Amino acid sequence: AALIDPYLSALGSAMLYLSFAVGCISAPSAVRRLGSKNSLVLGTFAFVIYIAAYVLPSALTLCLSATVAGFTGAMLWTAQGAYFTQNAIMYCRASTSDITERQAINQFAAFFAAIFPFGIAIMKIGTSVIIMTVTEENTVLYSLLTICALAAMLGMCLVDDLEARAL
Repeated sequence: AALIDPYLSALGSAMLYLSFAVGCISAPSAVRRLGSKNSLVLGTFAFVIYIAAYVLPSALTLCLSATVAGFTGAMLWTAQGAYFTQNAIMYCRASTSDITERQAINQFAAFFAAIFPFGIAIMKIGTSVIIMTVTEENTVLYSLLTICALAAMLGMCLVDDLEARAL
């Protein structure tokens, strides 16, 4: 049995990616205004709301949360790129080796490109294990995923505010 009505799931995904694509237009200026850290926290918080909408899904809650998560998701991706670029430049300047800023940025991008899909794989495996061994109920599964997303958002609150430090 499907965990979520396929129509609702497709509708949520469509709204998420449509608003993400449109949000990419304004994301750079929004991140400049809010700063990288605030954009990371806001984007992650919107995904907490989006995942929570799957606990008791309806067309209204999924469309609204997916639209907000899509727009702020564009900010999240823009901010993470800016944030790791700022960190790479700071690393380069603090390093005693002769690494260039471009090399440092490439190295940080490679770390992100390795870590991000690994995290996705771990969550997919964990979700599969929960579905196969614990429950097929939306409420339990998406409540657990919401708690994980909330923990990630709280972790984003601990990220150093590089723009504030530079002032």
